[in-house]
Amino acid sequence: MIRKFILSKCGAALTMFIMMTSCRHEPLPIFPDNGGGGGGNGGGGGTTPPSTAICFESQVLPLYQSNCAMAGCHDAISHAEGYVLDSYLNITKRGISPGKPNSSKLYTILSNGMPPRGYTPLTALQKGVIAQWITEGAKNTTNCNTSCDTTQFAYAANISPLIQLHCNGCHSTASAAGSGASIILDNHTDLQNYANNGRLMGSLNHLAGYSAMPKGQNQLDACELRIIQKWKDAGTPNN
Repeated sequence: MIRKFILSKCGAALTMFIMMTSCRHEPLPIFPDNGGGGGGNGGGGGTTPPSTAICFESQVLPLYQSNCAMAGCHDAISHAEGYVLDSYLNITKRGISPGKPNSSKLYTILSNGMPPRGYTPLTALQKGVIAQWITEGAKNTTNCNTSCDTTQFAYAANISPLIQLHCNGCHSTASAAGSGASIILDNHTDLQNYANNGRLMGSLNHLAGYSAMPKGQNQLDACELRIIQKWKDAGTPNN
């Protein structure tokens, strides 16, 4: 009787633990498997990606590089659990079922444990982008006709999304606390300070004497670099 009581209590505690940890992140937008190229039913509120085809090179790869391919996680050196998530070949060799986001581990895990505790979870919109890319066949789309416009360089509309895409996996308030990193770029004040002291552009342009960023990856494309430079030259406004 005592043994049954203990097992019952342990089972209840285990169930509660699983429920708590599985709800740690925002729920995943549900995409129809083999749906072809739909927009998902994220429920509004910025959860549904654009209806146009997703570009792997500019929209998906930076998400995996910034949020997963970090030192100690899924970079080429650490390859935690056998996963290296720094290129199309490595991302699609395991955990991606083209046309089936709900059967793709590298998508479903985003709502249950990844990025790890202490790091900033992906937003519902970012998860939706990955889901739509898989739904569309998980293709290696590169040199896409993007809407990059160097005449637009407002902080809220243009700069912050670029930093979020390429940098905040390591350099947000939550991620810095989890990794012990000291550089935070997820707010205007801190980003402005690094822009004004030259470290931001020095790192992004991979100049000698600066730590090249994104770490271990290629430079941002010329259009993105030009947008950030124009924001800096305009006085780093919080607009």
